[in-house]
Amino acid sequence: KREALYAIRGVMIVRQRQPSDPNASSVLENDILKVLLYFDLFRYPLTISEIFKYLPSNSITREHVSETLRSNFLQARVKRANGYFFLASGEASYVNERMEKERRARRLVRIARLMARIIRMFPYVRGVFLSGELSKGVASKKSDIDYLIVTQDGRLWITRTLLILFKKIFLLNRKRFFCLNQFITEHHLSVEMRNIYTATEVATLVPLDNDDLFSRYLLANLW
Repeated sequence: KREALYAIRGVMIVRQRQPSDPNASSVLENDILKVLLYFDLFRYPLTISEIFKYLPSNSITREHVSETLRSNFLQARVKRANGYFFLASGEASYVNERMEKERRARRLVRIARLMARIIRMFPYVRGVFLSGELSKGVASKKSDIDYLIVTQDGRLWITRTLLILFKKIFLLNRKRFFCLNQFITEHHLSVEMRNIYTATEVATLVPLDNDDLFSRYLLANLW
């Protein structure tokens, strides 16, 4: 549903452009709006660095993004508060919400790193990455800690079974600090479903263990 809403609102925003000769600036303005539009679905304002990170545009600098955000077209459609940017249709409270979520996230990340060390001790685990909301540096009041687990080839299901048994027996099936969000194997790192959601997840994934394997994961998903 969120992807459908994103597509519909994206078309509406692009159509707001007055007909003109295409140039790098107008393309960048629309790309900035598309990025802000996607994160607006989650009430998530962005910094300039984050807008730059998620841009579909190539050969663009942070300085170019900063300059373009001052254009008349974007000034009428984008708000700024405390260094965060969001659509004019959004609310200033988004910024306070994000800052509060960042404070919660700092505590949960410490727990995530401890749990990652426990996960890494299980047989056939080759890497542990942080995913979901916490990988974006924020955490809502009921946020889980989501992990992407990389296993040895041919050992995914036994590893998954062992970790689930550990959660059920020793953690009383509580998933908040031990949410096994996804499993992949070390030689099948490419994400098959490719859309703006999965691209964002790849871009925000945080390695908690095995940086070399994480680098391989990113290389396998350059798309």
